[in-house]
Amino acid sequence: MPTLEHDLKKLAKHVHWEVFDESPLVAKIPEIGYDGVCRYFKNLASPPERQNRSQKRMAEFLVKGAVPLSHVVCIAAKTPEMQHSLQQMMDASAWNIPIYAKPGCYF
Repeated sequence: MPTLEHDLKKLAKHVHWEVFDESPLVAKIPEIGYDGVCRYFKNLASPPERQNRSQKRMAEFLVKGAVPLSHVVCIAAKTPEMQHSLQQMMDASAWNIPIYAKPGCYF
């Protein structure tokens, strides 16, 4: 079962990166050097290492309250229109986080 961890220093060891990094990769963001994530996220009966893939992929839900904005490398918007709206908000803020329209990051 997925477990919660609140210590960001443990993130690299807490996440099951192997289920994110295997091929085929989708949702690439070349602007930041992100090669993407494995297209598949459902459990399979075999091989054994994929029997709990869905539970291991629950890392997307690690953030319960907030993550420091200093850890945010970019924002992936679903549409160019959303990117434009978000960019207006970013421009009015003290932050300078790049916003990219990346519909391929959403399933």
